[in-house]
Amino acid sequence: MKKIFLVLLLGAFGLSAQAQDKEPAKIDGTWTLTMNTPRGERSGEIVITQDGAEATAETEEGQEFEISIDGDEVTFVQTIESPMGEIELKFVGTVSGGEMEGTVTMESGPMADQEMEWTAVKEEEDSPKQ
Repeated sequence: MKKIFLVLLLGAFGLSAQAQDKEPAKIDGTWTLTMNTPRGERSGEIVITQDGAEATAETEEGQEFEISIDGDEVTFVQTIESPMGEIELKFVGTVSGGEMEGTVTMESGPMADQEMEWTAVKEEEDSPKQ
């Protein structure tokens, strides 16, 4: 019985250590986010400030939203005003270096449950801003 308990205990610590090894992707910086919508491609700039597995993004219009980071996976919800009313968008994607990609689902609004693709490209840090 003691042997089984010890094996289970060591297994639990091993799983816990593996979970802690999953470092959040580094996404600090300025990104150009592009979404393929029914009305064509839409792009905008977001500035992300990261603190570990959590980040805050700010759009060009000054809207802020939270981003959760789990390894190379990102999730965030953004609410936008449109001529059709308020629309809630849920973004799920993956980070690979200076690029992100995934799907965005309209969680509310007149086209709820519609899914689209999105990408984001990080602005190079050493390029001067004009």
